[in-house]
Amino acid sequence: MSFDLDIYYQCREVIYSTQKEGEITARLKQMEVALDAAEIGKQNAEAEAALAKDKAEVLKSEIKRIELMVSVVVMVLS
Repeated sequence: MSFDLDIYYQCREVIYSTQKEGEITARLKQMEVALDAAEIGKQNAEAEAALAKDKAEVLKSEIKRIELMVSVVVMVLS
């Protein structure tokens, strides 16, 4: 009878260990998915920042062009 209980407890321990391993594996997968999502978010933010920087440069050039045009008009009207 004691031998049967030993086998029962060993089997139970294997089942519990397997369940815990499955839970850990599932949690690890969730963390991997979250990390992937964060990496994609970072890449998107970097791309948006680069586009914003380019747009700012274009706008600065446009401002300089308009300033030049205004100065020419002022000189002509003077």
